[in-house]
Amino acid sequence: MGENKPTSFGLIALFESLETNKTLKNIYLNDTLIEDEVAKAINRTLIKNNTLELLNIGNCGLDDESISLIRYGLMYNKDLKVRF
Repeated sequence: MGENKPTSFGLIALFESLETNKTLKNIYLNDTLIEDEVAKAINRTLIKNNTLELLNIGNCGLDDESISLIRYGLMYNKDLKVRF
């Protein structure tokens, strides 16, 4: 099985594109380093996107600030399940 190691730049671009997504429902990014700038992009996406149903970000090295940003976005997206 291959391993993908997207950069922060790539992850930010991914989440920016998902702000208007109407088809992708599940994202698995477990074991991918997520830094604060990526967490901000996730936050913006969660506020705007109601299509996502699952976001798996387990074992991503999230610090308390990043977790808080993502939790804030979840206040706007009640149907999404996030796995830390």
